[in-house]
Amino acid sequence: MSTDLKTDIEKMPRRLISLREKYSEICSPPSVVISGAWNIPGTISWLELKGKGNKTNRELETIGTKIEKDVERVTENIINAGWKVIVGGALGVDYFATKKIYEMRKLDQLYLMFPSKKYSYLEKLTKAHMDEDKITRQQLDENSDLLNIISKESPKSIYEPGFEDCKEEHYTIRNSREAFLGDYLCAFHIDNTEGTKDTIQKFIELKKFVYVYRYEILKEGWAKEFKEHFYNIEKSGLTENEVEKIFGSN
Repeated sequence: MSTDLKTDIEKMPRRLISLREKYSEICSPPSVVISGAWNIPGTISWLELKGKGNKTNRELETIGTKIEKDVERVTENIINAGWKVIVGGALGVDYFATKKIYEMRKLDQLYLMFPSKKYSYLEKLTKAHMDEDKITRQQLDENSDLLNIISKESPKSIYEPGFEDCKEEHYTIRNSREAFLGDYLCAFHIDNTEGTKDTIQKFIELKKFVYVYRYEILKEGWAKEFKEHFYNIEKSGLTENEVEKIFGSN
């Protein structure tokens, strides 16, 4: 385990450690972290910040729709298996998973881990729209409304750390907490983005099962996805058939 990850875990609130211990004691269902890019192809932020040569907005929207359907399918499989889903409350992949769980009315199987106090995190999203023009008004409203509704309807589904400000390093700490608490990771990795890469690496270092969908957006076309199985399928208690049934693309 890297020194940074060990330090992060040592700083974990006792509340999280107790929750992990409680999971082990009562043999509760596995928890699956769903992680991926917040910046999904087809949004203004993608076109402005990650412009992909001659690709049209329609082409990028098609790619974004494919990613959304992948996330929804895997999320539904996890929920139907009776497992829990851990997400970070971000736009994009996190939002797709959270929205699917809310539509299924399975909030008891959801755990939202904010990087800071919720109000501070929502302020950061507002700034991303108002000051930085990184997200659309629709994205801001949809994600904020959903997080507020879930906080009201199912406060037990929410984890807020003590950070009053939402800083970049708090996202890294959140990734470490997800890796500490989650049993498995299903990552939707677009163009090798750093945040998702960090989460994947932390799960690998902890020798936990990881399933990755990778998407590469290319000027001349796009690679649909390729999957990688990292560490410890045998320790997960899952067979290869079960892995494909829950996480697979078919």
